[in-house]
Amino acid sequence: MGSSTRAGVVHDRHWPRELRYGAAWSALVLALLFVTDAGVGGLSPVRAALWTGLSALLLVVLVPARVSAGQGWIAAHGILSRTSVRTDRLVAAEWAEGVSSRVLLCDAAGGRVDIAARVLTGNPLLWHTVEEGVRHSCARGTLRTGNDDLRRLARCIDTDKARGVFQASGLE
Repeated sequence: MGSSTRAGVVHDRHWPRELRYGAAWSALVLALLFVTDAGVGGLSPVRAALWTGLSALLLVVLVPARVSAGQGWIAAHGILSRTSVRTDRLVAAEWAEGVSSRVLLCDAAGGRVDIAARVLTGNPLLWHTVEEGVRHSCARGTLRTGNDDLRRLARCIDTDKARGVFQASGLE
């Protein structure tokens, strides 16, 4: 099962589910605040607006950026922002491993995009699209730093894909 595609554009296939989770948690918090406030007799229009604003802020925090890629580019569309880079003109890449593993890509025009590594590892078609651009950057000689990080990430993704094939076939 791959990432959703439309006219050569590949999207993060897990984003709709993460949007639903973020909206559900935000709505649950809003409902709990309303019920609690109404239970103590203090729910007023001003407080209702305050709780609604707090819930909206929680939604902004919980909903991750929607990542999409096409030939030579990758973009992250947040609720409040949009960032993109030309993957065929990358100058730097960094994979920061850890609890919240992130991939930072920078292009020759000064564009920067910061993506959760799990988005790339969980969407092989998305990664393949990005990897094509990375190969072009390497061939042009523009990618000066981070090539080793991207190779390690590619090995990690390939290992995960192979593990998935083995599990699906009952060999693991």
